[in-house]
Formats: sequence, structure tokens, C-alpha cells
Amino acid sequence: MTDQLPQPLSYHTPLGHSYLPLPPRAKPTVILLWVMMGISLATAPLGLVASNIQQPGTVTPANSSQLLAFGLAMIAFGCFTLALYIATAVFFLMWTYRANNNLRVLGTLGMQFTPTWSIIWWFIPFANWVVPFFILRELYAASGGTAPGQVTWRNNPTSPLLIIWWLTWVGAALLSIVGSVLPMFQDPNLTTISGWFNLGSNLASAGGAVCAALLVGKITERIENRALAQPVATPSTFPTTLTVQANP
Repeated sequence: MTDQLPQPLSYHTPLGHSYLPLPPRAKPTVILLWVMMGISLATAPLGLVASNIQQPGTVTPANSSQLLAFGLAMIAFGCFTLALYIATAVFFLMWTYRANNNLRVLGTLGMQFTPTWSIIWWFIPFANWVVPFFILRELYAASGGTAPGQVTWRNNPTSPLLIIWWLTWVGAALLSIVGSVLPMFQDPNLTTISGWFNLGSNLASAGGAVCAALLVGKITERIENRALAQPVATPSTFPTTLTVQANP
């Protein structure tokens, strides 16, 4: 006879994709995002310090060695932060891919972004300022569930947390760009102002990291709950059923 495999065993789509547990991707992503938040807050005042160092007359023979040591320490810490940022981005994209794939395996119809393109859009200039918001919005809405064989998930509300995340993410990038450009004019007043822009960028980055961590956790919880609540699949209710032949 034929027995149907109940959740949480893997289901396979006709394309060969299977449902894979999302927490192994979500947990390191959330941890790294919280670490990034802490680093952004801890280093926020350094933007003001750096802007003061760039003022004319700040460097003197008496303090040149201390300032050099401070500069080298900042470079080393910047390299560490960059490596951590890359690791966070990699885990976040891996989580995004799996979340998108799992929603499709659960039978979600009408999704606009494929797992692969949900990654590629992040690397397309200009588009990566806008499209990732819609990628995450789709994941959040689809994770809320839908009627079998329909696309009612599109009517699910967008979380305010998602909007705050994207505003802080884009805002941090814009503030950082302005803060980097102002010192090029070699105006002491603009250099001082650049420090405040860098401070705002770090604070916005911290807020964006918190929102991203909460979003990853929430979407993961919704998808996993949906998978656990998935009834025993049948060809009429779950088109990606995996069946096995059991010995009589």
C-alpha cells in the first residue's frame, strides 16, 4: 500500500527542491545581526572623534605617535568589522534563499521572486536600494499562510517592522555617503558636520540590525509553524507530496 509521509519529514517538489529546516540558517544570522548592532552602537562616537582629528592643527609633534596608533587601531578594527559584515550578509542571503524555497515547497503559489533571484537582486546597482524590500515583504506575507491552491497570502498585511528596517538600512547608507564626502571639501565646519553624519549612520545601522534580526526570527517562526501545521499531504491539497511504498 501507499503511506504518505507526515510533516516534518522532507517534502519534494517536482523540481527536486525539498523542505529544509530554517532555524539552522536563522540562528547564526540573528546572532550576527545582534553583534553588528552592538558594534554599531559601540563605534558610533568614533565618527565624532575621527572628524575632530581631521581638523587643522590637531596633529602636533607631541601627539603624532598617539594619533598614528589610534589610526592603525581604527584600520584594524575596520577590517574586522568588514569581515563580520560580509559574514552577516552571507548568512542573511543563505537564510533568504532557504526561506523562499521552503515557502514554495509548502505549496505557496504566485511568488514573484525565485530563490536565486532573491539573492541576485541584492547585487544589482540601484535596484538593490528598492527590490530587497519587496523580496522581504513577499517572504513575510507568504509566511502568514494562504488558502490551498490560491494566492490569498498577497492580502496579508505588511509588518511595520519591515518598513522601519528598510528606512534605517537606506538611511544608514545615505548618511555614511554624506559623512564620507564632506571632509573632501577641506572645510573645518563641514568636517565637524561629517562626524555627526557618521554618528547618525552608525545609530541607523544599529536600528536596522535590530529590525532585521526580529524579522528573520518572525518569518522563520511563521514558516516553521506553517510547516508543522501542514496536514498530511494529498494530491488535491498539497501538490508537492512525497509518497513511499510500504511493504504490506
